[in-house]
Amino acid sequence: MKAHSAFDPTALEAARRVHRALGDENRLFIAKRIAQSPCTVSELIQDTGIAGPLISWHLRKLRGSGLITQIKQGRETLCSFNYSVIATAHALMLDQLGIRDGGAWAPPATILDEALTKVALNNKED
Repeated sequence: MKAHSAFDPTALEAARRVHRALGDENRLFIAKRIAQSPCTVSELIQDTGIAGPLISWHLRKLRGSGLITQIKQGRETLCSFNYSVIATAHALMLDQLGIRDGGAWAPPATILDEALTKVALNNKED
């Protein structure tokens, strides 16, 4: 059988970049903190307990994916979360998978409890 690719490489790479950025536990933790409210790099270091150089490395990855923006404010850098980027990545990934079912677009609040239960069950099996 001949391999056939119907994927749009540009769209797929855009979605993959976001998913890769969130694939690291520290980056996920940092992104979660920034998503709660914009904060400075100093506040991130204080809130997460992650060392400055490592925070900077993870912020570069998150910024490169488009998930966060950073604005210099005097001697500090303010980090903000780009909510539209994660929604776009989700939409691109579903599109590339050929999923058009409206259930895949359910707001997180409607599916979160079920997802957390599945994760908890999978962790018990490991």
